[in-house]
Amino acid sequence: MTHILSVFAATLITVPILSYVFAFIVAKQVTKSHRKSVHISADVATLFFMLSVHYMIKVIWNVSLFWILILFLLIVAIFVSILNYKYREEIDFFRILKGFWRVNFILFIVFYMILTIYGTIQGITGMFI
Repeated sequence: MTHILSVFAATLITVPILSYVFAFIVAKQVTKSHRKSVHISADVATLFFMLSVHYMIKVIWNVSLFWILILFLLIVAIFVSILNYKYREEIDFFRILKGFWRVNFILFIVFYMILTIYGTIQGITGMFI
């Protein structure tokens, strides 16, 4: 049983788009709302995209840049907090957290696609670009 769960988790981290699709299907069955399902699945998949980007960096360059990813997350949190304060003139923690998580979803999808393309090209050519 633990082997099956570890294989499932590894698959979702390796191909985080599957985590989005799986979360969407489950959320759609539970909520019956397409819009809520998209939001829930994006929230769930964000963590998997973050982990996937970290492990792709480890595989491609054979170095762990986890601390840079944490620093990047802190910078995004500061940016979202400043934008929220500028437009709302108050600190709404829940709104900041939601905005932070959604911005990270978009950014890490972009990072994932860039690293996937780069890793594929590097694997095909067999050389460092």
